[in-house]
Amino acid sequence: MIVLADRYMYTAFARDVVRGVSPEWIRKLYSFAIAPDMAFYFKVPIEVAISRLLGGTRGQLKYYEAGMDMNLNQDMTESFRIFQSNILAQYEKIVDECQLITMDATKDIEAQQNEMRRLVGEALKDYKPRRGTHGRRTVFWRRFDVPKSE
Repeated sequence: MIVLADRYMYTAFARDVVRGVSPEWIRKLYSFAIAPDMAFYFKVPIEVAISRLLGGTRGQLKYYEAGMDMNLNQDMTESFRIFQSNILAQYEKIVDECQLITMDATKDIEAQQNEMRRLVGEALKDYKPRRGTHGRRTVFWRRFDVPKSE
């Protein structure tokens, strides 16, 4: 099975810890999640992120992505800088723990995509779908114990 997803439990590991959630608790909460074979962390400096967000089609920061609800700073851009810098620091802490593949997100999109395609291609070079499953829809259920209420 191949799944491509934008964001996964790692977002919570970084963002929720910055918002004050216990790292142990958040990992336990997501303990049901299947560890992927590959996970990418697109690392971009704060100033580059701010420039892209303010200079792009959106042209503004969002309230929660700037951490405005945390009263870090009255200026939205400065609050964003503080909040997102803290999130990046958490990502740096989990890169080794979660075996994230760090990508240089300052490169242009085509270069990033080519590098990611190369890495995924290497990982899938020996992949062969099980016989008779190609094109067939299957449902995957992961079972886990749910305590019965008393």
